[in-house]
Amino acid sequence: METNQTSTHSILSLTLGVLSILISLGIGTGIAGVVLSKKASTVIRNTNQGGKGMAVSGMILSIAGIILQLLVLLSIITFMMLIDAG
Repeated sequence: METNQTSTHSILSLTLGVLSILISLGIGTGIAGVVLSKKASTVIRNTNQGGKGMAVSGMILSIAGIILQLLVLLSIITFMMLIDAG
């Protein structure tokens, strides 16, 4: 019975995806997670390694983290503009 080794890139992309949601300035980690997830998908396809689910999850979490951080940034800017106007 042959076991496939899990791609290191997919593990890193999942980790960065989770961190992009949890830390306050997760835009950079989210972008790195997206890049690593794309690289993991390519490596998995070419080498028949495991971890495709982790790579997809890392991509989804990284994108969600980027969107969340952009919404927080937009909220802060809007709040600051309302304070200045009032």
